[in-house]
This record gives sequence, structure tokens and C-alpha cells, in this order.
Amino acid sequence: MKMSRCIVLLLLIAASFTGCGQPQVASGKAPQTIGQMADGVVRPRLDAGKELAVYKNGVRNPACWAYGLELTAFAPGVQDGCLITPSVYMVAAHDPGLGVGGVITFFSKTSEKISRKVTKQVKAATYARPKYGSPLPDVTLFLLDSPLPAAIVPVKFLPVDWAKYIDNNGAGIPIITINNLEEALVLSTLAVQQTDSATAGNAQRTRYKRQYVAPFGAFSKAINGAESGSPAFLATTDEAVLLSLTQVWLGSMDTRAGTAWTDPQSWAALEKALKALGTIERPARADFSRFRRLN
Repeated sequence: MKMSRCIVLLLLIAASFTGCGQPQVASGKAPQTIGQMADGVVRPRLDAGKELAVYKNGVRNPACWAYGLELTAFAPGVQDGCLITPSVYMVAAHDPGLGVGGVITFFSKTSEKISRKVTKQVKAATYARPKYGSPLPDVTLFLLDSPLPAAIVPVKFLPVDWAKYIDNNGAGIPIITINNLEEALVLSTLAVQQTDSATAGNAQRTRYKRQYVAPFGAFSKAINGAESGSPAFLATTDEAVLLSLTQVWLGSMDTRAGTAWTDPQSWAALEKALKALGTIERPARADFSRFRRLN
């Protein structure tokens, strides 16, 4: 009996050393690509066929297809735009909608209303874009009178290494925009481009079109003529990753574009404007390391 126990013990010890120094295989599923993640967030919600309106009767609309997503950075009643730090709201410079003294009201996921007053504004534009007649990056920053609480979550920006995770320049990835009617629409990217924005005619931009994929056309709409500053973003269940603010139309009411924030010059302009506001807050970049690298 004692001999049997000794043999079992020796076998267990030997088993514990088996494979020492060998690479361990990770358990679970392979990481998703950005496109798979975005499609997985959007498509099941659209299948439910709910409403477009983000707000109804002064509160977050539980019937909105995007109700469970992180949309607290987008304030209704403002000329579009989004919160980029706890104290800074960003809008299109050529159509800001309000100014110093204006009040911006946010809604938490539980529909708690939280308001802040604009105390200062600064344009981030630093260089001209002759082809379109407006400067780049064509955004104005509003400084709020106090930081917002954790219940209101600022957008994040693309990481520096975004191109390693977004294949085909992002073409065909479903993205979300909030239009000036406070509707959550689904669009499809044409491209996230990293071009030389200083050459003006070929500006740094994210381009996106109206249609996502059939049969979800009802969740897309053409531009209604007053959507400057409408944010376009990738949505996960816990954050919104900003791709651009709508700034120009490209040939049709169905195709839109805006600064993509992937080139150093646009980012430097944003940094300069934040310093001019007098805030030490800086936007956060998204971490894509949980997704599959493609190159």
C-alpha cells in the first residue's frame, strides 16, 4: 500500500514538471478584429428594430437601438460635438452653435441631468485649407465651469498605432453618428486616411457614407443640411472612440468627412488649443491591444 502511494506521488511530481519551459497556449477564443467588434456591437441591436431617437421626453430613450451604449459624451441641444475631457467640449469651428455663457446639459446612462456653463472658447484651427475655404482642423473647444463626474464619459481618440488594427483603411466598418436631430445613425466607413493635411486639397479625414448593410437602411439617413460637428465613432459597450466630427460633404449628401485626428499636425493644433484654454486635462487614446493586430 505504501509502495502504491509512493508511485502515485512520484507520478504527480513528474507530471508537474512536464512541459516546463514550453510555451503555454492561451485558452478561449482568438481576439476579435476591430471590424468584428464593431459589427458585433451594432448588428444585434439593429436586429431588434428599435427607434433612432437617443432622447425622448427629456430623458434617455430606452427604446433607442443604441440605448445600452456609451453615449454620455454627446449632449443634446448643442450644435453636435462631444466631450473630449471632463471639462472640455469640442464642436465644429465654422458652426459652434453656442459660445461663452452657454449651458451644455449631459445625460448619464440612468438619465441624470448634469449641466455645465461654457466659460471660455478657443479655435484649434492653425492652418488654411484653400480647397474648402475653412481652416483645419476646424474645431472649437469649450471650457466648462467645472469637471463632469465619472457618470459622463468623454470620448477617446484613436491610438497612435491604429493602422495596425484597422484593415483596408477601415473601409466597411460600421460606425455610429449622432445627428442634429439627436438620432443614433449607423454609417459605413469609406476610409480612415492618414494623408498630408498641410497640403490643403487632400485633407486629413475620415470618410463615411450613408448606407451600412441591408436590411438596415432604415438606421441610416442622408445629411439633412445642418450636421456640422456630428461625431462619427466606433462603439464598444463601454466607450466611444472618436473618428471625426462631420465638417464637409464629399460630392453628395450621403458622403461625409471630418478630421480623423491621426496626423501629428491636427493633434498638435488640438494640444495648442487646450493650452490656450488653460486646462491641464488631455484627451485619452483608446487601447486597441485587446483586439487582433492585422499587420
